[in-house]
Amino acid sequence: MKKIAIPSLLVITLLLAAGCKPTEKNYKAAYDVALGKRKAVEAEMAEAAGGHEVISLDGPRRITAGGVEMNMVSEFLRMADKDEPLPSPALRYRVAAGRYRMPTNARAQMQTLSGEGFTPLLMADGEGRYYAVAGCFATPGEAAACVARLRKLFKAASFVGLDGDPLVVESPR
Repeated sequence: MKKIAIPSLLVITLLLAAGCKPTEKNYKAAYDVALGKRKAVEAEMAEAAGGHEVISLDGPRRITAGGVEMNMVSEFLRMADKDEPLPSPALRYRVAAGRYRMPTNARAQMQTLSGEGFTPLLMADGEGRYYAVAGCFATPGEAAACVARLRKLFKAASFVGLDGDPLVVESPR
C-alpha cells in the first residue's frame, strides 16, 4: 500500500506545480492593472493640483527647442580640472553626453566625442559626479542641435548615467 501512495502523491504534486506557472498573459494582466492604478493616482494628483501638471523638482524636465524634445536640468557645474577656466557665462546650456562617478570614465567618453568633431569638457557637480560635456551653447536651440547630432551619432546606451539620452544642463543665473 505504501508503494502506491508515494508515486500517486508525487504525480499529484507535479500536476499542481505545473498548473501554477506564470504566463506572459498573466504578467501582461498584472502589468495592466498596475498601470491603471498608477494612472488613477496621477489623475487624482492632477485634480488635487487644480488640473495643473505635477512637475518633478529633482529630475530632468522635458522641453522642446528647435523642434527637438530633450531633457534639461538647472544645475551649477564647475570645471573638473581646477586650472581650466569656466566657459563664458553667456554659454549657459551645456550638453552632457555622459555622467560618471569616476573622472577616468568621463575622459574616455570625451575621447570618443573628440573623434566625432566635438570639443568636449570635463565638468563636475557638487555631488561628485563627472560630466562628459559635448559642448556649451548660448541658446536652447543651439543645444538642441547638439542633442540631435549626438542622437544621430550614438546609440542610447552610449549616454551613460543619463537614462539613454543626452542631458542639457542649464547654468542658473
